[in-house]
Amino acid sequence: MFVIPSIVLAWLSSLPSLWLIFYRVLDVDFVQGKPSIVPGALATVEAIGIGLLIPTLSAIVPIQRALAKSLSDSLNTARSILSGTVVVIEDRNVRVVPYIVTGVLCVTVGITIYVILP
Repeated sequence: MFVIPSIVLAWLSSLPSLWLIFYRVLDVDFVQGKPSIVPGALATVEAIGIGLLIPTLSAIVPIQRALAKSLSDSLNTARSILSGTVVVIEDRNVRVVPYIVTGVLCVTVGITIYVILP
């Protein structure tokens, strides 16, 4: 129910974004009438389907867990079912540089794939 306004706003915000991409990035002339910034019917149906499917699937597990407990177990605040565990690993010989270099390389490859290559 709360997903529908976000889907509508996403569709409406895609129009200026697509216009900006076509006009500024791709330098397409709209006078000739070739491209249209309005998403097609299939793209709209797919976006609505994905926008409704993902929240529906993500709500299944919490609903199943809530229905698996009885009402008295759910309302019992004296007994906590969550237990925390803290693990501290201390090593003075840890080399941080390989992790930083790997992270920077992964971010660079990701930006290259998603921004520069298309």
